[in-house]
Amino acid sequence: MQENYETVTSLGFPIPKPELIARLERGEEPWGEEGRLLRCTRT
Repeated sequence: MQENYETVTSLGFPIPKPELIARLERGEEPWGEEGRLLRCTRT
């Protein structure tokens, strides 16, 4: 997922960073409040 995000942004498409990638970069667990893996949603 991160590789896909980086590829798309390197082509000049301004898309928001998915929350899952942002959490992993901050060193946080990828789990949501309910204990489930965060899903990517379209914005």
